[in-house]
Amino acid sequence: MFRRLIQLGQQIQDPISTLGIINGTLYLIGRLMGKTSTDRCGLLKYYFVAQPIRRIDAALLGSRTDIVIRRIFPDDPLLRAFARPAFVLEDRYHQGATCFVATKEDELVGYIWIILDRYAEDEVRCIYRTLPERKVAWDFDVYINPKYRLGRTFIRLWDAVGAFLTEQHYQASISRISAFNQQSLKSHARMGAVLLGSAVFIRLGNVQIMFSGLNPYIHLSFGRRSLPTFHLMAPANLLQN
Repeated sequence: MFRRLIQLGQQIQDPISTLGIINGTLYLIGRLMGKTSTDRCGLLKYYFVAQPIRRIDAALLGSRTDIVIRRIFPDDPLLRAFARPAFVLEDRYHQGATCFVATKEDELVGYIWIILDRYAEDEVRCIYRTLPERKVAWDFDVYINPKYRLGRTFIRLWDAVGAFLTEQHYQASISRISAFNQQSLKSHARMGAVLLGSAVFIRLGNVQIMFSGLNPYIHLSFGRRSLPTFHLMAPANLLQN
């Protein structure tokens, strides 16, 4: 019994020491909600950040023999290796998203998704619009295989995105990052990311409650017909005149 109490204390202490009191507590509440409801309930907190585009000429990307970066299309069998339901991937392409992958031989090393304007989130119920239009893109669902997280795969994927967005005359991108994902927050900070705000989503079965410091601030949703929309503006200092 005493050992179990020590383990429970450690499970509570670790997230709080890593994430801080507020985010650590929210993380623990979300975990508890998920476990006691078979994932029908939960709590998520996102940070919204904007980062400048590293302007790169696609011809200067170069290549390596071990890891290859390329754009992947809806009929590519590699999509089966993504830890995402097929209907989610289909919806992303239907919305006009572009995906770049990193591979080593037949192994999936990482990927990143980009969309040029409006994006309907697939983890919670909401819509993101990036501003100014035709200057700021939306990037999401960045994944790097744990074996390669100490290498340059993350940067090389972003170089491919930078080249793609440069061709489209885009100057910045905006993302949402889980407040519970310290590694992703640090990676974006190294890229010069600027914090725009945050939002907390609480799922109670089909009911969703959203709280944010950004407009629309508070939103109650009972289904896909009622979605909060965030209009996210990139700071002027990230954009060229």
